[in-house]
Amino acid sequence: MSRKDVALLEGRLRAVTEIAGALASPLDLDTLLQQVMECVTRLVGAERSTLFLVDPARREVWSRVLQRRAGPPERWSVPPVIRVAFGQGFAGWVAENGRPLRTVDA
Repeated sequence: MSRKDVALLEGRLRAVTEIAGALASPLDLDTLLQQVMECVTRLVGAERSTLFLVDPARREVWSRVLQRRAGPPERWSVPPVIRVAFGQGFAGWVAENGRPLRTVDA
């Protein structure tokens, strides 16, 4: 195993450990989700990530956590809640098809 592989595995283990620690701590749900998304964003090497929740009655997904690795949230040019209909965009596609999707250049 190369040093790069070892470093990657160490980073993943560190992220999983941080997530486990957050889950075991007495945090409110919003803080917990924010911390988990920070770890997940770092774990997959993404610049940003969004946790969408599914609303089956409305056939849409809505953003619960918006995560970005650089800069404070007040500088982001996104609305506080993003709503996407099933089948529209990446999030809508995932909700409609029930399968994960990873994009390289979105």
